[in-house]
Amino acid sequence: MNVELREFQEPDILRLDEWARRIRSENYMSRYRPMNRTVAAHNPEQGLLWFVIQVSGNDIGTVWLERGSQPDEAILGIFLGEESLLGFGIGEKAINMTIEKAQELNLFRKVVLNVRENNTRAIACYKKCGFIPVASGVKRTTNGDEVHYVTMQHRLE
Repeated sequence: MNVELREFQEPDILRLDEWARRIRSENYMSRYRPMNRTVAAHNPEQGLLWFVIQVSGNDIGTVWLERGSQPDEAILGIFLGEESLLGFGIGEKAINMTIEKAQELNLFRKVVLNVRENNTRAIACYKKCGFIPVASGVKRTTNGDEVHYVTMQHRLE
């Protein structure tokens, strides 16, 4: 499969919301877009690398790196809006391409993420991309459910 990235633009927000509804993203992730909701597009100057993932020219998901709590840290977010495309290595390719772009821009020294402990497919993908587990924890959803998660990290060369 030919995986490419294009810069996320404001008109992509509607598609993003549709993808999240279609795959019921709330069942396995706490958010499906960068934390700063005032930024609606790719913006490296503000520390946001945000892309639409394309497969054979079709938009199928999104991946982003946004500034973390440390000055040299980025937080990774990714999801595919087509469940039928899971398991083909698309996420792995998109993550690696995004990290390469961050390295070219020399924006970050490390990338971190939190993933639900029961999302074994995602954890396996992140490990293939060079992430290692560094911590774990529990957080509560708005309805009071406990969510166990793993924090993973990837140091950039």
